[in-house]
Amino acid sequence: RRRSQPVRLWNIDLSSQSPVVDPRSCSFEAVSEGRINGIAILFELDMAPGQRFSILPDHVTARNSWASHVDLVEPPIHVQAGQRFRINAIPEGRNSQRIVIESDAS
Repeated sequence: RRRSQPVRLWNIDLSSQSPVVDPRSCSFEAVSEGRINGIAILFELDMAPGQRFSILPDHVTARNSWASHVDLVEPPIHVQAGQRFRINAIPEGRNSQRIVIESDAS
């Protein structure tokens, strides 16, 4: 069950000469009480003006063949509705990032 609305962690411009992905961080608010067991890594592509490809759950159909990557949260985090958190993407090697969730007191 979804514990928050989708948030953007990266914005990559593939039309540039060197699309650099810097470490990113963003905040989100829990919309319901429960446990966070994992983070679904989803994407949207702006293919051309007015044409977007998305694998966000609210946009896909049953015919979608794109798999979604899920990072498990160990140990799971118990959240309350309205509680704020921060997601950090921490580089680990050349093509890998570790996702960390922490309480956001701001």
